[in-house]
Amino acid sequence: MTLGELTINDLSIYAEVAMVIFLVIFLAVAAWAVRKPKNQLNTWARLPLDETAPARPDTKN
Repeated sequence: MTLGELTINDLSIYAEVAMVIFLVIFLAVAAWAVRKPKNQLNTWARLPLDETAPARPDTKN
């Protein structure tokens, strides 16, 4: 099959591959977020609003 012979039915594999890639990345990020300590996530959540928070989350005041 050459590029000129592709039909709309042949292109569905790209959507399926893209969905698999998306799901893998989504699940990896979700697993990373669940494994983080709750206080670290709370610190990052308050960062834009808390004026006493450090400029970078990995630094101390």
